[in-house]
Amino acid sequence: YHLGGFQAPFGTAQMVQIEIPDSTAMHIHLPLEELFEQLDLRNQYQIMSPRKEAVQLAEVIADLFKAVYED
Repeated sequence: YHLGGFQAPFGTAQMVQIEIPDSTAMHIHLPLEELFEQLDLRNQYQIMSPRKEAVQLAEVIADLFKAVYED
């Protein structure tokens, strides 16, 4: 997969916002297993040019980022 579109309407850059408390240690996780559960690799095994599917996949990936806080 290549999600490098940069011009409208196929810009793939996504903003990810994660709250960072002052006194808490944290790790940022990107659970790839959740990504692969959402992909239909039989029908969409590649995205190699800027297009609607690349934007949709970039949005899915941005939503998967998670902060894991340590006590």
